[in-house]
Amino acid sequence: MEEQQLILIVDPDPARRDGLAHPLIRQGYRVQVTADGATALEVARITRPQMVICARQALERDGATLYRGIRSDARLRFTHLLHVAERSEPFLHTDDDAAPDDLLFRPFLDMELETRVRLGLDRVALLRRVAPLRNVPTLRHELNNPLFAVSGSAESVLARLQILANGGISAAEDLIPRVERILAAAERIGQIVHSLGDLPATPSAPPFAAPEQPPLKKAA
Repeated sequence: MEEQQLILIVDPDPARRDGLAHPLIRQGYRVQVTADGATALEVARITRPQMVICARQALERDGATLYRGIRSDARLRFTHLLHVAERSEPFLHTDDDAAPDDLLFRPFLDMELETRVRLGLDRVALLRRVAPLRNVPTLRHELNNPLFAVSGSAESVLARLQILANGGISAAEDLIPRVERILAAAERIGQIVHSLGDLPATPSAPPFAAPEQPPLKKAA
């Protein structure tokens, strides 16, 4: 294991805490233990564990305050919540802001606990890796911005050239086909960009801004 990952165990019963902690320590994890949800929330805000394993009995006084507090703390947004309960215990009813990520019923084998922990920590690692991509513009968006600016500028120039051409200026007539080819090429590029889909883009330069077109001088 490259890095010792921190797991916070919350259970008011010392024997059950030990039963959760010892198998995980043998696997190389760092383990902290607390007896109640309020203390666990204070500890979690300081130590920022990758996972919290909480027994149903630890939530009897404050309900799901521990889970809700973790969910509302941006520093703990990747913390995995594993809820441990007896099959005979009433179901923990919570809203979406206080729902655990996984549920483990007693009795269970050490191997099952270790597997759930490993899968939960893998999930945390994956969430951390993909989180930056949520704010990265897509490749389609990155290409569409300058493409839209170029097309808009070309259409504006074409409209002005057509006005001049209608006024008998031959130079404008010569330029119109060239601008039309630019517009056709831009349309073709737009079709290709659309077919790319939402591919993540690498960090790019500031958004492209088309230069303002100077006003056309009236023909003498």
